[in-house]
This record gives sequence, structure tokens and C-alpha cells, in this order.
Amino acid sequence: MLKNCLLSLLLASSVIIFNVYFLKGSSITDRFALIGEIAGFEVVDTPYLTNELIDEWVDTWIWGQTAPSHYRILGKLLVLPTYVLGKSYFSHYSIAFYNAFLCWSFISLFLTFFFFYQFVRQLFHEFEPNEQFAQISSIFLALCPPILCAFKFPVHGSPNDFLGYALILIALISLQYKNIFYFSIIMFISIFCRETNFIIVFLFLFFYTAINFKKRLLITALLAMALLTYRLIWYSHYNPLEGAQLNIKYLYESLIFFLLVFTIFWITGVLGYLRLRKQPYLNDVLSALVKAFPYLVVITTTIVLALARMREIRIEFILFFMILPFSIFYLYEIKDNILYLKNKYYLLYLLLLSVVIFKLRVSLMPLRLEEHDNYLLIFNNWYGGLGGGWVNISLIYLFFFLVFFPLCFLPKKTANKTHDINSPASTKATR
Repeated sequence: MLKNCLLSLLLASSVIIFNVYFLKGSSITDRFALIGEIAGFEVVDTPYLTNELIDEWVDTWIWGQTAPSHYRILGKLLVLPTYVLGKSYFSHYSIAFYNAFLCWSFISLFLTFFFFYQFVRQLFHEFEPNEQFAQISSIFLALCPPILCAFKFPVHGSPNDFLGYALILIALISLQYKNIFYFSIIMFISIFCRETNFIIVFLFLFFYTAINFKKRLLITALLAMALLTYRLIWYSHYNPLEGAQLNIKYLYESLIFFLLVFTIFWITGVLGYLRLRKQPYLNDVLSALVKAFPYLVVITTTIVLALARMREIRIEFILFFMILPFSIFYLYEIKDNILYLKNKYYLLYLLLLSVVIFKLRVSLMPLRLEEHDNYLLIFNNWYGGLGGGWVNISLIYLFFFLVFFPLCFLPKKTANKTHDINSPASTKATR
């Protein structure tokens, strides 16, 4: 537990520090950048930002946003009392709101890392290196663009998003311990956080076989009724097809953002799924995840393409609870392939790759100042006003994607044999 707490604190702190001090264009670089993100425009003339205006913006952010953000109120209700309390201690309301937002972003991030560690550890509890699986998975989680660059437009990261990830993990942990009451409560709370969390209800209904189907159907029906009632009572109209129109208009950029969600883990996650599918014995939750994997990927991607904006990569990222653990399992299976890093041909490949990526970066956004400004104007219109920052981020992740890509497909003779995670050789001694 202590090891998990320390690692989660370290990772959550690192993400916040990176976004505040090192990530250009992050909405939490300062209080005015955050206000601009919430208000919907760049704050230039700061003297006119009176306390009354800040109060009005915060009130609109909490209660007056359009759907679907209109319904995602749980994280905002955590920020609100902290902001109200802070108004008595800070000279300007913008400082109070900034600190409240930052505080709950950190807490929600910490909870996400903490419960992810617990979830992965329990998911592979029959497998000998489950502690290492949990540690490495948590680090990989922190390095994924939707987490590491969570506050850079247009990702729109907020405490509510991280809280949604944490609720998914708590719900899955409840299933690991067969505590259906806690699972139901957590999914009910998720109604007020993110509706996309209901993919866990789909998993529960069709693939979690530890309890009988009638009970699963009853719980699902009650949760669906609660969601529908909430949406009807606090109704807000929106056109869900606007996202699809943008995705089609900026098809190339949408594809890049799709790949950025998990980068190399898209491949390792699928390969891990293919290996786990061959395992003769899996625990209830791991078995449900393996069976549900192709369906959840298709459903989530379809929702993002048709009803949301692909550039908001945090939505597709809700699949992290499958993609990252499956990736860890696969990477462990082929760990002997890391020896190929010493291969002279692979080192030559890395050298050529570095040159190609650098040339691509220069061709996209020249280093010479007089040319750079002209190219920046082009990339400021990328995906309807994205800016050049994500071009740089994309190239960095593309480089690491191509670095590890060959390791996934080395000759089978170098890889370990598939492990039966319940076999005597890999099962832990009874505690």
C-alpha cells in the first residue's frame, strides 16, 4: 500500500508539474490561461477581470455549460466548495479558482493512479510479477498523451475526467471482489460524472459471469433508468452529429489523434489480447475483459467517431483499463526480445529513424524564424484551430512508436512460450 501511495503521488505530481511548467499551451500554466480555457477565449486585458466576473464565469462553468458537459457535474461540485472557501483567503477570486481546480486535478489524478495500481495488481494476482505489472502499468499510464498532456487544448482536461477514470477502476475492483452493491453505487455516481463510464455496465451485463444473468439484468435496468431520469429532469439539447462533421472535415488530423490515444500500446494491447485469449484459465474479471475487448473497442471508437470529436482523446482513452494491462502482459511475454536492442542493424535503424523524424519536423515547421512564422499560421488552423503544439507532440510519440514497433514482431523463436497464468510454475504460493 505504501509503495502504491508513493508511486501514485510521484506520478500525479509529475503530470501536474509538467503541465504547469513545461507544456506550452497547457490550460493550467497560470490562472489566466485557465480562465481563458473556461471562458472560451484568450485573456489579454487582465485588469477587467473583476471578482464579480470571475464568479459569473465559474457559475456558468458549473451550471451553464451545454450538453454533454452540462451533465458532467460531479467534478465541478468538488471544485465549487473549495473555490468558495478560497475566496476568503486570496486577494482575487481567479487565484482561488485556479488553486481549487489544480488541487482537485491533483487529487483526482492521484486516485486514478492509486486505483489503477490496485486494479492491475489484482487482475494478474495469479501471475508471479503482478507487482511489477502494476508499477510499470502506472508509469505507462502517466506517459500516455491523454494523461501527460491532459490540459493542452483541445483535450480540455479537468478533475471530472480523472475522477471518471478513477470511478471506472473502483467499479472494476468491486467486481474483482464480487461486491455487486459497491459496483452499483459507483456506477450510479458515474451518472453525474461521465456517461461513457457506462461501457463498464455493458461489460458487466454481457461478460461478467460470476453472478447470474437475471441479477445483472436487474442492476443494469435500474442504472439505465437512473441515467435516463437524470437526463430528462435536467435536459439540455445538443447536436451529437457536430463531432462527426468535424471528424470527417479533418479526417487526417482525426486519424493522428486516434493513434495518439495509446500510440504503441494500440498494437501491444491487441497482441496481448490475442495471447490472453489462448489462456485456459483466467479469473472472472480478466476473462470478462478478454471476451469484451473487441466489442468495447468497436463501440467506443464508433461513439467517438459518430457522436464526439476525435481530437478530444480523453474519450477514447476510457479503454485504458484493458489496453495497458494487456500491453504489459504481452511485453512480459516477449521480454527476451529486448536483447535485440544490441543488434547493430537495430541501432542503425534508430539512427536513420532519428534523421527522418528530424527532417519531418523541419519540413512541417522550419527552424528558421522567418519561415517558422508562416508555417505556424498554417498549423494554427489544424483541426479548426489546433495550433502547432500537437504537431510536435505527435512527432515525439511517432518516434517512440517506431522505436518499439520492431520489437513487437521479432521472430517467435526469441519470445517466451505463452504462460498459463494459473499453472503451477507461475502460481504464487498460497498466502
